Amino acid sequence: MILILDTLAKKPVFWLQTKNRVFTSSEIDTGIDDIEGCLKNIWEGAGLKPSELQMVAFNRGPGSFTGIKTGSVIAGSMALFGAKLMSYTTFDWMQVLLGRPVENELLLLNAFQGDYFQARRKNGVWDMKLGPFSDSEGSVCLYFGDKRFLKPQFVDLSPKEPVYLKELLKENLLTNEVKPLYLKKSYAEINREHCGE
Repeated sequence: MILILDTLAKKPVFWLQTKNRVFTSSEIDTGIDDIEGCLKNIWEGAGLKPSELQMVAFNRGPGSFTGIKTGSVIAGSMALFGAKLMSYTTFDWMQVLLGRPVENELLLLNAFQGDYFQARRKNGVWDMKLGPFSDSEGSVCLYFGDKRFLKPQFVDLSPKEPVYLKELLKENLLTNEVKPLYLKKSYAEINREHCGE
């Protein structure tokens, strides 16, 4: 049994493959109000126990600080039941939405305050940075995020149904690297630095 989840959006999405069936967040309300409710709804909706899980994968970022923490906590708690812990990046997820391997495109994700998480695929590895948008190479810019920050030169990658999560497994985009990928500091870190702590 395999669970792949993404907690970076306002409402978490998941794809759960069992021996006999596939469940998605389209079918089972995840109860975003709390982690415990989310997990309880997944297991009750699928009629399964956490101990039956063989692998769990989560989005380690970049993206919402709270979403990354939530995903790592949920996935980490499932690993305590014996599941293998895996992850993927938001840029892997964007590649799946694109429907083909990223070549020369620049991937962009809104990081607010005028910044964008940016990535290019180089030699099979994501070359990532954070900063204001400027593309001197004139690349095709693929964007995912709040439509208010969608610039005319960006191509919007709209999310699809949670079934796309299975493509992460199919395309071999899951990794053993599970350290959360924070390219931007949390407001708490910024405030601590500002206060001199």
